[in-house]
Amino acid sequence: IADAAKTALAEFPNKDIDANITAQLAKADGKMLVVLLEIVGQRRIAATPALLKALGDADATVRQTALVALGETIELKDLDILIQPVTSPKKAEDTATAIKALRAACVRCLRCH
Repeated sequence: IADAAKTALAEFPNKDIDANITAQLAKADGKMLVVLLEIVGQRRIAATPALLKALGDADATVRQTALVALGETIELKDLDILIQPVTSPKKAEDTATAIKALRAACVRCLRCH
């Protein structure tokens, strides 16, 4: 049921939902934070400040989910945010995810411009 709800929420277009998800990011932690970060990426919600905060989390799953979401949401002008974790990673375990996120962002940004 949880996966079905997450999928439905991710696909239902509504700016109020986007605002609510963004607001919840500041309060969430653990598994709930991971779910919200996944939805941010799926909905392509502009939530860069919250995603940047999540990159500093002690939990690798949170950091890596935030990287994936950044790959889906980052704007071209902010692409350097994803370059840094690739060239100078704070946590080596995040490097592969950072590379995939950077690649996804570049492909998406090229399609948009």
